[in-house]
Amino acid sequence: MEILGLSLWQFIFTIVNFVILVLLLKKFLFKPITKMLDDRKAAIDEALDAADQARLEVESTETKIRDQIAAARAEADDIIADAKKRGEAIRAEIIETAKNDAKDITAAATAQIEEQKKQAIVDLKNQIADMVLLATEKVLSDGLTPEQEKTLMNKYIQEVGRIQ
Repeated sequence: MEILGLSLWQFIFTIVNFVILVLLLKKFLFKPITKMLDDRKAAIDEALDAADQARLEVESTETKIRDQIAAARAEADDIIADAKKRGEAIRAEIIETAKNDAKDITAAATAQIEEQKKQAIVDLKNQIADMVLLATEKVLSDGLTPEQEKTLMNKYIQEVGRIQ
């Protein structure tokens, strides 16, 4: 070893120094760096897991939202259909009520017309009877008794009633 310019003690001392240096580097440098790298790897893995979990939650939420939107649309369609049905029912009811009111008004008007017609006939008969009585009085002027006048008037009213 002396040929290389090293003594045995220097060689052993160098090896011991190297081993101590390696041990010190391992303890004070490699372990903290390894620990830091392991912590960093764990943090990255944790972040990736959290990102995957968040992605799954987003997908789940999107699915729920789509389902809720579909349900809301279906409910809105049902509400619209129900409103249309109720509107049609109300429309039909209004039309039916209007028809019934029109029938009632027509029936009342017809009954009123009939009543007025009967009253007009009675009034006309009374006027004719009065005119007949006056005409008869003028023609006969004192030639008929009150009983004859009454009999004559009743005959005339019966004839007028048959004409109509």
